[in-house]
Amino acid sequence: MASFVFAGLGLALIQCCSLGDDTITIDLGGLRQAKATLTISENDYVVKVRMLPVRSFDEATNVRLNRDMGRELALWALAKHLSDKDSVEFYVSGARIEKAGADDKFYTLTLRVPQKGVSLVRAGEKPSTKKQGGDRVVFSSALFTRKRDYLDTLDNLSTTVMADVKAIEGKAKGGKEQVDSFSVAVGQIEKAWRNNLTSLGQDIKADLLLFSGDLDELNQAIEKENRRVLTYIQEAVKKQKVEQEKEKSP
Repeated sequence: MASFVFAGLGLALIQCCSLGDDTITIDLGGLRQAKATLTISENDYVVKVRMLPVRSFDEATNVRLNRDMGRELALWALAKHLSDKDSVEFYVSGARIEKAGADDKFYTLTLRVPQKGVSLVRAGEKPSTKKQGGDRVVFSSALFTRKRDYLDTLDNLSTTVMADVKAIEGKAKGGKEQVDSFSVAVGQIEKAWRNNLTSLGQDIKADLLLFSGDLDELNQAIEKENRRVLTYIQEAVKKQKVEQEKEKSP
């Protein structure tokens, strides 16, 4: 079960309007100048999101971040439809991406969510086991800031790196050749991480709308996350070497 906490798309005013009985548009704004169109059919919610794409990192990372961000924005738009309160929590299951891609200017993603797969959590309610079977979605407008957007991007970058390392760990068992291959692959992942972190830092430095205190906090967060990711990578490499030594032992 995944958990999505939305709290960082900028300081934009949220605007909603109806295009008809079954279609609603939501101006999400933020760094990505995102807009969403929510269509309500008999059985599903269909949310189409358009935003300025992420292009600061390597191509593979950009693709993953755009897809994840587009899905999160679609779920956030659905949250705003489900409740007009500042804080919204619900569980969703069965959501699927129907279409996603970028053109010269925008990235668009269409998410279809079964109405029966959405369970709103009321204030003070303890979610049932059935509700908790899906993805948990939490939104709080109180944390809807420019700084949070960068922190979320940093978190997504580190989560992606750790997932990539974990994905190749299982393939490295069986001898020196596999361990050496693992070390090479991890080196490439680490290099991409460093490059992407540098790009994020440059974006933050160039953002003149950030307060000086926010800038300091973001730089500290980058340094802390860099130490955490590099430690994770080093431990993964050490683990593989230990496993190799065990296999050599009689």
